[in-house]
Amino acid sequence: MSITVLGLWIALLQGAPPAASEHHPQVDRLSARIAAELVEPEAVPGYGAPARPSGDGVMITGARTAPSAGTDALRITLTANLVGAGPRLLLVDAGVGFRDPLGKVWVPVPGQHLVIQGAESSHVIRVLPVTPKQARPVPNMPLRVVALKDQALIALLREVRRIEQSAPTDLARYVKVEGDGPPTVDTAVVNRDAMLASWLVWSRTAGGALRATFPVRGLTLAVLALDPHGFSEGDAVEWLREHEGLRVQGATEAVTRAVPLIEGLLERVGLNPKGFSSAHADYHFNEGLRAMARGDAAAALTRFEAAARLDPKDREARYAVGVAAYRAGKFQDAADAFLVATGMQGATADAHYNRAAALYRLDDRLGAARSLRRTLTLAPNDEDAAAWLKLADPEGRTAPPPPPPPKKRGKRRRRTP
Repeated sequence: MSITVLGLWIALLQGAPPAASEHHPQVDRLSARIAAELVEPEAVPGYGAPARPSGDGVMITGARTAPSAGTDALRITLTANLVGAGPRLLLVDAGVGFRDPLGKVWVPVPGQHLVIQGAESSHVIRVLPVTPKQARPVPNMPLRVVALKDQALIALLREVRRIEQSAPTDLARYVKVEGDGPPTVDTAVVNRDAMLASWLVWSRTAGGALRATFPVRGLTLAVLALDPHGFSEGDAVEWLREHEGLRVQGATEAVTRAVPLIEGLLERVGLNPKGFSSAHADYHFNEGLRAMARGDAAAALTRFEAAARLDPKDREARYAVGVAAYRAGKFQDAADAFLVATGMQGATADAHYNRAAALYRLDDRLGAARSLRRTLTLAPNDEDAAAWLKLADPEGRTAPPPPPPPKKRGKRRRRTP
């Protein structure tokens, strides 16, 4: 083994991050070294097939769930074979997921690395669930490998890896190390980088260098927040209660502490972070939509009202207040909400039509007719509005007055000198 390679292994065994060594010829990436027999044989919606490995290097030939408990990440055991000379370094990158027989997929925690030597060996890595409804798997369950296609998930995992690599250098000025004690973050400084430093768990390698990692719980919740069916603050509390056995207060406090990390990561990869926590209008609006979907108009009204309070200029939130109030039988509240919505920039004919429906329920026929006429001004071909207008105002009392007749032009008299 060359001195350069020997130094690489020594550095890795001491816990130093392998950032500068990722393109070393004796370094492999997990996503590019999956044996054909381990690939999921059938197409899986939302996923692809990993690239076929070529040449010498590490070959992953087996994967099974491993025992795990508590708040630590779930674990799987990989079987690795070495083709050609070794040892080699295997980087666990953000490219593949492990699918269990029930169809659930687990993604590796980014930043792990394994030293592979010998013909066949077993190695344990940590993994994260990608959907909230995944139960903790039973040990020794065989897994297949799929390629990730969710660009948001890939971006999140890569950003985590990038931050953990650069933090010991870029954020070291915010970390205090005293004697043999654990590193701590200086909370007296308040800025974006200091906040990032506070999200991380700091430790020291065997050689005394700083090392930064994301807490498993926060990272897990950040991944689950990408679920296309929605996963917000309240869902996170319930998830911790179910999967970690926390009581309501403990789960709520844990999620509250994790909110800055989760929203920060989502924002860093270009995603909207405002739908996760109750501090934002988007959160309440989304919760209102979920309540409407399950037929709970009263709960939806509460959520939409909260969204409108947090963002008074949100026309959609105000409109949704009207819809939820109408379905809850609160027609005056609905009419008032639709009136506000009709006066906001970008108001559509629907707001006027729905205000008319609420006023009609309140037996204000003329008020309903006026709103229906405004609807027809914005949408002249709306047949429903025209039909309801005939019922609300059959005599045409709200019809605009006819324009005045044009003035007759008189004959010009010729002047004489």
